[in-house]
Amino acid sequence: MRRPSTRLIVVALLGLAVGYAVAWGIMVGVLKTELRLFGFGNLSATAILLAIIFITLLDAPLKLRVFEWEEAFWPKGEDIAWPEPRPKKSGSWFSRVGNSLKVSSFVVLIVGLIAGFASLIPQVESPAPQSLEISGDLSGPELAELGDQVFRSPEAGCLACHGLGQEGLRAPDLAGIGGQAGQREAGKSAELYLRESLVDPCAFIVEGYDCIMPQTLAQALGPAKITALVAFLQSQGGEITVSLSEAESSATETDVESSPSVAGTTAEEIFANTVPSCATCHQLDPIGAVGMVGPNLSDVGARLNPDQIRESILLPDAVIAENCPGVPCTPGIMPKTYGDQLSDAQLETLVTFLSEQR
Repeated sequence: MRRPSTRLIVVALLGLAVGYAVAWGIMVGVLKTELRLFGFGNLSATAILLAIIFITLLDAPLKLRVFEWEEAFWPKGEDIAWPEPRPKKSGSWFSRVGNSLKVSSFVVLIVGLIAGFASLIPQVESPAPQSLEISGDLSGPELAELGDQVFRSPEAGCLACHGLGQEGLRAPDLAGIGGQAGQREAGKSAELYLRESLVDPCAFIVEGYDCIMPQTLAQALGPAKITALVAFLQSQGGEITVSLSEAESSATETDVESSPSVAGTTAEEIFANTVPSCATCHQLDPIGAVGMVGPNLSDVGARLNPDQIRESILLPDAVIAENCPGVPCTPGIMPKTYGDQLSDAQLETLVTFLSEQR
């Protein structure tokens, strides 16, 4: 049986390296995805297929004799003849060191190629939050424009349930709310109705809907963003009457900045005290949480392992769950700030507790 030549081994390894590089280019440039979504198995399968094509194209020009191996492996009517052991060659220690140096150099080259390719794999980045300047000099339209940014931010999460110009997944359409707000509750101005609806979401419930809006929204956003949000909602078919108070205008906040640290050491306390609270959206029977927005976590330990649970807390849009109450689960609903809120110990306490729910 013929042994593979050194030339064939080198071309095969280079072909595999080229295959990985091309497969990664397809993954990032064509499919616009990341390695954890594409899967290392799919990447390797694509790379090996490309390497085979590469070797096939170079077989004739480089005389690799790849396709002459059939006779060596399956001789017609003859037993496979294993090669006789080669006699030991006498030579100086210098010649043996020379061969070792060649092998070592080749290994270093291959390791360098693999390490170089690994450095090209996209990593999860956490960009710095964009600063949102709050100033008392803002006019009504400028304040409403600021409120539009708050409305569409993952921190507020309004679009996860509400629609704007179309029916929302779980909550009413807010188009025209500025002109309707004063009519929905007798004796209350549009400004007061909207502000109270944000601070105390269950104060006014639109017929046909449940109170699923986070009770901690005002705490999470702060007074300045709540005022900007009221201005934006007033601009939807109504007149902007709000302005920033002196206390609100002196603050400088961020769109996705970390919220205050979570109080509590037990999993039950941590689950309830995040901002917004996990219990607002998730059902968890052991602690009496009845949220109806995100997946039911009462048996999450049977579906996900601890690493997957941890990733779902830190990178909630990395993998979207299949089942949510009433409607399909959609990205952008769960805040991405829990990694900043929780200490390492709190995170691991919560992960351990959830992994035990079966």
